[in-house]
Amino acid sequence: MANWQKIRRLGETITILPDKAVFLSDRKTLLVSDVHLGKGQAFRARQFFAPPGLCAGDLDRLLRLIIDCGASRLIVLGDLVHSRDGIDRELDELFIAFREKTKDVEISLVLGNHDRKVKFSKQWQLNLLSGYFEEEGFIFDHGDSPLPQALLTAKKFAFSGHIHPAVKLSGAGLSERLPCYWLRQKERRLVLPSFGTFTGAFTIKPESADRIFIPLYNEGSVVEVKLN
Repeated sequence: MANWQKIRRLGETITILPDKAVFLSDRKTLLVSDVHLGKGQAFRARQFFAPPGLCAGDLDRLLRLIIDCGASRLIVLGDLVHSRDGIDRELDELFIAFREKTKDVEISLVLGNHDRKVKFSKQWQLNLLSGYFEEEGFIFDHGDSPLPQALLTAKKFAFSGHIHPAVKLSGAGLSERLPCYWLRQKERRLVLPSFGTFTGAFTIKPESADRIFIPLYNEGSVVEVKLN
């Protein structure tokens, strides 16, 4: 935990984890975004290559995070799944088994653009939320639609995904693009990187006041980088 990053907002500690997730300890709540379960299945259904076992791996990671953090609630900030045709029998059985292991955990899904045309099975035990929701000053949304102006002018703090943020780091003749957490200071918003293994990324252009955190899962750490 010593190499994790923590910020304070609205009197609460926000812990930024190495595995592309955020933990709100006061609320025992774990946040992830853009898991995109079933993307590999959807690709294969369209005759494109995609490696097997991605959904099982991502759900195992998510289960470990829930256990390690002692979370009693999980909020997915949109795009839990990739598409309707990606939810095959294998994924359905995997998620039902995941819910058996997390039956005491409340899971809320803020519907993202990839979720909105999906009919979720009741056996997945999801609390489905449209748009956004607010709880004691924190706003949870997907990030693909503007928030009401009244919320933007209030002293609140938002969590979202959708962008799949990444930054390009260069040095010593090397260049690499890495997923990142994007703390947008003016908007009072933390944008999470995509949790799913099989997802793309968008290179962001942060403002000078913004803060960027790089999750290094293999090292079990999160590092803050200065881009300006």
